[in-house]
Formats: sequence, C-alpha cells, structure tokens
Amino acid sequence: MRLVGLWTGNAAARVARHHDAVMPPPPPQSSANDASARRGKLPAGVFGLQEAEAAGLTRAQLRTLHGNGRIERVGPGLYRDAEHEALDAREWIDARARRLGRDAIIAHTSAAIVWGMRTPYTTDSRARELVILRTREAFGARLGGDVRTLPAQYASSHVVDRNGLRVTTVARTALDLARNCPFERALVTLDHALALGAGRDELVLLARYMSGWPGTRVLRPAIRWAEPTAESGLESMARGRTLARHLPEPRLQLPLVGASGASYRADLAWPERRVVLELDGREKYAVGMDALIAEKRREDDLRQAGWRVVRMQYDDVGAPDGPRWHELAHALGVTLQPYDPEYGMTPRWEPPRRVRRSHRQEDFGLGLKTGGQFGTNFSPF
Repeated sequence: MRLVGLWTGNAAARVARHHDAVMPPPPPQSSANDASARRGKLPAGVFGLQEAEAAGLTRAQLRTLHGNGRIERVGPGLYRDAEHEALDAREWIDARARRLGRDAIIAHTSAAIVWGMRTPYTTDSRARELVILRTREAFGARLGGDVRTLPAQYASSHVVDRNGLRVTTVARTALDLARNCPFERALVTLDHALALGAGRDELVLLARYMSGWPGTRVLRPAIRWAEPTAESGLESMARGRTLARHLPEPRLQLPLVGASGASYRADLAWPERRVVLELDGREKYAVGMDALIAEKRREDDLRQAGWRVVRMQYDDVGAPDGPRWHELAHALGVTLQPYDPEYGMTPRWEPPRRVRRSHRQEDFGLGLKTGGQFGTNFSPF
C-alpha cells in the first residue's frame, strides 16, 4: 500500500510539472488600482456614484481607490481625482448643490461665493459648507452634515437660475449677509452688491419685504450710504467707521494730482480739508519691494502738493479708539466722537399686539404708509 501511494504521488507530481511546462501562466487579474485603467474610467471633475457606475466603476472599486489615495471624497457620495488641483469653494458648492437637485436654493455665504461677492467677515475658502433656503422640499430631508438651511421666507423674484443652479439674487444675498452685522461690515457687502449690478431701489424694496426680521435695523443706514466705487472691503469698513465716529463724509477714489504732475486716486479723501486716508491692505504689497517704493514716492508727491496723508492698516481700522483715528480727526480739525455701533438706525421699537404688518413696516423707517402703493423707483432717501 505504501508503494502504491508513493507511485501515485510521484506520478501526480510529474503530471503537474508537465502541465505547467505546456500551459502558459494565467494572465494577471486586472485590479481597480491599475493606473491606466483608472485613467480611462474616472469621470472628469467631481462625480457621484451614478457617474462612477456609468463609467464602469463599482462601489467596491471606489472604496479601494479612496483607501489607496487615488481619489478623494469631497462630500457625501462625491469624489474626484486626487491628483488634480484642490477644489475651490465655488466648484465644491456647484457639485454639492447639483447633488441635492433643483429643489435646493443656494443662499447666504454660499450664494456670495457663487456671485463672487465680498462678505462682511472673512470666510475660509477651504470651508466645505453649503447654505440653502429652508424650503418645503428641503425641510426634514436628509441633507448631510455639510449642508445648513437658512430659515427665511422668499419670493420667486428673489431666486434666479445661474448655470443650472437656483441661487438667490445679488440684492437678496447682500441683504441676507448684511443683517445682524455692524454698520461698517454691512457696507462691505452692500457696496459690492451695487458694483455687481444690484440697484438701490431693488435693495429698498427687499428691505421692505424683510421688515420685522431679526437684524434688519442696520439695512436702512447701510443702503443709504452704500457706494459702488469702493474697490475693497477695507475701504468700505473704513468709510463706515468714519461715519460711525461722526467724522465728515469722505469721498471714495478721488482723482488727485501730485506736485510732480502725476495723477493718483485716493482711497478716501476730504478735498475741502486737503486730507487723504490711505488703506494698506495685504494685497497692495503682495508684489514685493517695488510696490513699497512706489507707494512711498506717491505719498511724498502728495505731501509736496499740500495733502496731508494718514495711513491705516486693517487692525487700525478695526480699533475704534486706536491712535490712527485720533490722528485722522486731528488732520480734519474735528473732535473724535465715540464710536456709535447703531449709527443711523431707527430706535428699537416693539410693536404692540394685534398690530398690522403695514404699521411695523412704517416704523422700519422706509416711509411706508398703510395701504400705500409704491413703484420700483421709490426711494426713502
């Protein structure tokens, strides 16, 4: 029995060696990690599960690619090639909103990013949050942790279609951002909204619509003093601070001529007092030392022409009682008044019970009357 078993085992080994010599080795199994296959299968840009399945990728392959760092997850059910450049905020909002469908209305900071609008406060461009209006379709839906709903009413005229997405208009976006902000920060958004094409009358009508909402007391003075000529948010903030300190009203981007005959434009100026306020933002000197030298020559040229130049940086503008404000008041020949955080706002007023909404609108300070009809050219200023 042992001999038979030994012979049988030896014969089986000889047959196996012969089979390996005659038959070619099996081709290697294709893997989802193969770079060439992945290049041909990955959809372009940001893609979801449906696009991946249409391209021939299974969910198991997506998990493998994600685990190996070949693709990155940019949102619930959203992926992209990890070797491409990082997504900016606008691309991410576009992809995330399309994932929600046509019922999503992009609003607030997300709408500002879509329009390229300045916001009252600096936002992180890498932030991954989508703000939408709380509509009937969105209420109670599973939106994901990166989606925030804004509980606010809206009319059909407040929403437009932009590249296949529903987004609040420039005017509505600006007023949503300006609410609950200090006066000077509300100017940052409203100045830019006018520069982007929103009309002052449109802002007034929207402010009427928002009458009685939280934070709307700041809208009246902010709309009144908004100017489309502000070239940066720092200019808007500085002009708002000068008004809130009860300093004379400055002029934006005033053309000046130096002693050498060169032409310049001042950030803020008081021509009748020969005073210029120059704002030093980070972007002004981003090009290097040449910009610093040119700015110094420009300042010397203006001083020789009889202008008094006061310089402020971002921290100086944000400090209500900083030494630069006292220097500016001294140059203007006025006394610096305490900072008024409610500059131009109507006094706080709580309506009695059972008061019609038209009365509440009248106390908002926009000149409304019960049952009155106003056209689009109505302006209370």
